[in-house]
Amino acid sequence: MVESVALVLQEIFDSEHLVLDALKISLITNNCVPVSHIPACVVYPVNKEQIQKTLILANQSGIGVWVVSRGKNWGYGSKSPHYQGGILMVLEKMNRILEVNETLGYAVIEAGVSYAELNDYLKKIKSRLWIDPTGSTESGSVIGNALDKGRGITPYADHFGHLCGLEVILPTGEILKPDGGADHYQARYSYRWGLGPVLSGLFVQSNLGVVISSGIWLMPKPEKYEFMTFEYTSDSNKFPAFLDTFRELMFKGQMTAFPHIANDYAMLCIVDQHPKKGLALSDLEIQDWRKRHGVSNWTFGCGLYGDRSQVKNQKNKIKKALKPFGVVHYINFFYSQGLFDIYRKKIFSKFAQFFLRKSEAVVETLDWAHQLYQGNPTDFFVKQAYCLQAQKPAGVALADEDECGVIWVGPILPFEGKRIQDFLIEAKDIFKQHQFDFFAEVMPTSPRSVIILMGIFYDKKNPQRTEQALNWFKEFHLFCDQKGYPPYRETLMGLDQLFQENPQYLKTIQKIKTALDPKGIFSKGRTGKTDPNP
Repeated sequence: MVESVALVLQEIFDSEHLVLDALKISLITNNCVPVSHIPACVVYPVNKEQIQKTLILANQSGIGVWVVSRGKNWGYGSKSPHYQGGILMVLEKMNRILEVNETLGYAVIEAGVSYAELNDYLKKIKSRLWIDPTGSTESGSVIGNALDKGRGITPYADHFGHLCGLEVILPTGEILKPDGGADHYQARYSYRWGLGPVLSGLFVQSNLGVVISSGIWLMPKPEKYEFMTFEYTSDSNKFPAFLDTFRELMFKGQMTAFPHIANDYAMLCIVDQHPKKGLALSDLEIQDWRKRHGVSNWTFGCGLYGDRSQVKNQKNKIKKALKPFGVVHYINFFYSQGLFDIYRKKIFSKFAQFFLRKSEAVVETLDWAHQLYQGNPTDFFVKQAYCLQAQKPAGVALADEDECGVIWVGPILPFEGKRIQDFLIEAKDIFKQHQFDFFAEVMPTSPRSVIILMGIFYDKKNPQRTEQALNWFKEFHLFCDQKGYPPYRETLMGLDQLFQENPQYLKTIQKIKTALDPKGIFSKGRTGKTDPNP
């Protein structure tokens, strides 16, 4: 880094919030994917003025600034920039909760607020509001996840759809409130559309500005909550009909949550360590592993929400609809709150292990899932990323620091059962060709579309497996593109290819980028080849 730039940064940031040591920077930007880039320094702003000063400095010096909220998108890129050098800006120190409005059901938070921090604060003030967590880490940014089109699991699963009232710092250092309202606009956090063109979408999965705060709509605690599980036990030829039935439950409003329908391997990586430490398992070995834990081919857990009559109706309709395809369990009795709560759990654990032939690890998963669907974030499920290691950590997950190799690709498909099954069959062949086990979760986004979350776990310390992982990504990514199923979010390795098949879209983004970031200093490459100074 140019010495003059470092000197100015030392005037903006104290030593606690500026990292210049190369070894420390390398550790900060450690990554789960097979590609990583090292910045020249890392800054941790605590207020908007520091961000503005840094961006002004970058424009004056021509040095790039790559921004992340907390950098917890393991399997996509973490804190690694798209290029070597420059300034990495991490917003995790901007973690103030500015307001909670119980009446209108929203919170106003800064970009560094994590799911755990917001949930803890709501519990502390005895709020009636629930957050919508992801299946990933509780230390992830609420705003950061929403801006990358992340998904949750409750009726509030569309995270960007529940942001309202963004405050943005443009690459030039100017502040923008993209809802169009004046400073005294009273409905900033309760009406998303404002007056005039809706500009908020410009700052989603983009490099057009730093979102420093926003309102986030939260779900009021329902009168009645119950938890269910479903195990698919039918033949594979009925799987399309099962998916179509699930879609119709959503259309009719009888399924209001957004569960992950996980295949056997995805579920087994949550409850156990890989029996061959990452070497691909044969069908017989997967079957044996599945049998040891009592895991079916496809599984999901799900929350039911509403008043008592609504939840009762949901239970009846769901059980009737899904019974031809497998087994539905309603287990809320064993997890109800009260004096005998711990004894009920013990009884259910013994019942599930003896009569349902579930392993103790699978039963433990139900407890965590039951809490998750009530808005309580956890690292329990994301620890599947550690399935190749000796054991999963007891405390918080730090998948990138702990050298977990993970790559995610989440293609978007229309919600049609036959189409989804055909895609899964072809995708599985690509996994086999590259000697990786087949991980798949069907994630409904609405009754009209699904994300098929697919990924691999690999040994980062093994050069051969790392190369195989990168080759799998290239072939699978190309396969999805050719099918017309683009990913809902992109990994670090796929950024250069963004929008290459839609040149007019790319050209339009380039024009906007040039207008807002004329010197091309802000998060270069985040939206493909759109920067004025590539």
